[in-house]
Amino acid sequence: MIEASERKAREIEMANRDLEKKVSSSEGEIQARLNELKRLKGENEKAENVIRNLERQSDFNKMEVDKLLSEIENERRKTVANEEGMSRKIRSLEE
Repeated sequence: MIEASERKAREIEMANRDLEKKVSSSEGEIQARLNELKRLKGENEKAENVIRNLERQSDFNKMEVDKLLSEIENERRKTVANEEGMSRKIRSLEE
């Protein structure tokens, strides 16, 4: 009876050691995953900052393009007006 109890106690101790090893191993894996998540979070934040900066630059570029298009259109109108004025002067000189 005592031997059976001692054997059972040893089995329980061995099972406890196995469980402690598994817990320890799991803690290491969890810590490694946590570190990887932190690293990925940092990379994600950097990528989001780059995206925001590119969006701002894109908005600025769009404003510049719109401004240039407006200036081109104004110059075109001036040119057309000048051409029409010159045509009128030429016609009046021909008469």
